[in-house]
Amino acid sequence: MDQMERLEAEISRAVEIISQMRLERDDLSRRCETLQQTVERQQTQIEGLKSEIEGLKSEGEKRREEMRTRVESMLARLDAIKLDEKA
Repeated sequence: MDQMERLEAEISRAVEIISQMRLERDDLSRRCETLQQTVERQQTQIEGLKSEIEGLKSEGEKRREEMRTRVESMLARLDAIKLDEKA
């Protein structure tokens, strides 16, 4: 094999390697884009869940306040009944 044939073989091999690297780069680029879309969807879901959690916390606080008011009202009625019984 003379020097020109070796050079042609090296160039051919370099072209194959570059072609393979481009394929791998394109594949990685597609995978990266897919993962980015997945992350964006998950972030949207997380924001939705955070909003839902805040709504549930607010509803829980509202119901606790309603229960506290009811309990206070019942206790006041019981006190009134006890006072009526003593009178």
